[in-house]
Amino acid sequence: MKKSLHTFSVFRYSILCLFGLPLAALAQPTQINLPINWSTPGVNYTVVDFDGNQSSLDIDPFNPSNTVLKVIKTLTAGGSAGTTLSTPTGFATSIPFATGATSIRARIFAPSVNMQIRMKAEDANDPTRSVETPRSTTTANGWQILTFNFATQAPGTAPINLAFNYNKLSVFFNFGTDGATSGPLTFYIDDIEFGSGPGTTKLKIDLPITWDDSANVDYSTTDFAGNLSELAADPLDANNIVLKLTRTEVSEIFAGTVLSNEFGLRNAIPLTAANRFMTAKVYSPVAGIAVRMKVENINGGVNAETDQFVSVVNQWEYLTFDFAQHAAGTPPINYSNVHNKLVIFFNFGALGSVIGTRVFYLDDVLFGTLTDLDKPILKSQLTIYPNPNTGRFFIEGVQGKSSQVKMYNQQGKLVFQKLNDSQDKLMVDAQGLPAGFYKLRIENNEEVQMKTVIVN
Repeated sequence: MKKSLHTFSVFRYSILCLFGLPLAALAQPTQINLPINWSTPGVNYTVVDFDGNQSSLDIDPFNPSNTVLKVIKTLTAGGSAGTTLSTPTGFATSIPFATGATSIRARIFAPSVNMQIRMKAEDANDPTRSVETPRSTTTANGWQILTFNFATQAPGTAPINLAFNYNKLSVFFNFGTDGATSGPLTFYIDDIEFGSGPGTTKLKIDLPITWDDSANVDYSTTDFAGNLSELAADPLDANNIVLKLTRTEVSEIFAGTVLSNEFGLRNAIPLTAANRFMTAKVYSPVAGIAVRMKVENINGGVNAETDQFVSVVNQWEYLTFDFAQHAAGTPPINYSNVHNKLVIFFNFGALGSVIGTRVFYLDDVLFGTLTDLDKPILKSQLTIYPNPNTGRFFIEGVQGKSSQVKMYNQQGKLVFQKLNDSQDKLMVDAQGLPAGFYKLRIENNEEVQMKTVIVN
């Protein structure tokens, strides 16, 4: 691939010569190293573009006093166009990867959500020694912090080897899509630091999970063993956002997706012997396959797993997972443990090279089980506003005066209910409820629809 080198120190040299300043003023800039913010004096901020990228130092689009790296993925860029964040010799010191410390965070500005951003660490002296990991954007035209955990390598790439000397870092924006397909796109990057960090300034993900409020909730996911996940349109309802999960051809039998970033859920799942159920709405291209759900502790050492099986093809269905029925070969649940991490595995036990690429969808992941979940989804589109709210809000599009409106808290407890007293618009006044996420359930004799309400 053809490479171009942006040497910002050359510009500085030219300015000094123009004004007749002594060459002594041209102190050799120090080699770049983590953390990188493009604002520290005396650092050689040379970068190397390849496969059609063009990068330069520029002004932060939201803060004129801040300097960032601007990266243009041009019309002629390839799907693997990227930018090495240093000279070809890499960083001044190696990236200090170690057991339990395999993450790098960066502030990213992208023009759209659901764009894959891939980061690659390698040995500057041996390009065969490398590790790559992907993340997806959840914010459009705004800054967000993405944490790249190199313990979860990109499908088809080598796993991290802590014995290697990783001292070079590259970033690939909108990885896998070439410029001819997407058109030229502009990205910004800043504040690249070793270690984990908060995913965004948005609310940490929590149950129930509906993927309906990406403006306020960080819907980051963590894929492993050959899964790829992203927010996408419901295959049966273009107005509904769901999680799309792809089991790739290189996926392992245990390929799965953590339904959060590496910091887990905002609140622990309140599993007890009496309240041991989780419910999820799934869409599968094949019937009879196993869907496994796993709860863990983000610090490790705690896990419980249980299976359910798909019964319909290319339709939504609700699966209820009973954690008292642990999957074969896994330990029984200990309800005294703290479970604050949730993982789902589609087509568990099948190898990607055998089944080929398969695409699944997931929505409405709930704690507990709600009655009559076999009723079909309402055909009308409900509008809830304002949302978030103080507990007082309006619902438009409710079908029929016989509809019941019910609100459940995160523990599955009914906290509010009301009979629809208007044909098409209903006011809910549940002020006084604690701040948090609530599942809103609207049902009549034949149909049901569920939405998420956020109370501030």
